[in-house]
Amino acid sequence: MSQLEVRNNLRVAVPGMIADLAFGDVISRLAEEANGIEFGLGVVGGTDLETQCSLPGGTTVGFLGVAARDHKEQQFAPTLGVNLYDDEDAVGIMRSGRIWVQIVETIVAGDTVYVWDTAGVVIAGALPGFFGKTADTTKNGLLTPGAVWIKGGVGTVAAPAIALLELSPEVVAVDA
Repeated sequence: MSQLEVRNNLRVAVPGMIADLAFGDVISRLAEEANGIEFGLGVVGGTDLETQCSLPGGTTVGFLGVAARDHKEQQFAPTLGVNLYDDEDAVGIMRSGRIWVQIVETIVAGDTVYVWDTAGVVIAGALPGFFGKTADTTKNGLLTPGAVWIKGGVGTVAAPAIALLELSPEVVAVDA
């Protein structure tokens, strides 16, 4: 069969896509989220810190990294239309390297890097695990040292976007 059309506007990347493996480090943990974990969101240690991961919550600590995209993962209810790791799936987590993450605000290279652990506090409707540049007055995981925005983007809650984040091997989350 011959090709009948060509897309002129191909996407640069998708959430959770690893940009390169120049110095990447990926580990795995089992998802501990009833509604799953979307690609490109920040994850923390789960109930069992050695074997599980979950999305950040108001009292969580232990930032692990970013949920990396896995092409074998299907679309599951209740979030049909969104590719994610289902509950109890093995999640690939990038700890160092460059990866495309989900954002819901405008990011430019060089902005401060935060991963939010409280739903809707920083930006109404934003979920835990989204990345941004804005701190809030409650607990927020600031990635430091060495987490930097390489390429920005413009996202909103209604239309999340992606931005390229570089995690260095010594990145840890601390309270803002």
